[in-house]
Amino acid sequence: MADTTADPANSKFAMRHLSGQIKKWVKVEGEGHFILWKNPAKIIAEIRQMLELMSET
Repeated sequence: MADTTADPANSKFAMRHLSGQIKKWVKVEGEGHFILWKNPAKIIAEIRQMLELMSET
């Protein structure tokens, strides 16, 4: 299902304007706006990875 709620370019815009050393853009094909419900394991894994990186700095 294509995500027609938000323009994917918004993610690229956000990445250009976010401050901080640790940031990561994760593109997941086919999930759309429902990734939180369709693939919670991916979200949890990415959050855990980010927290690990933050604890190392």
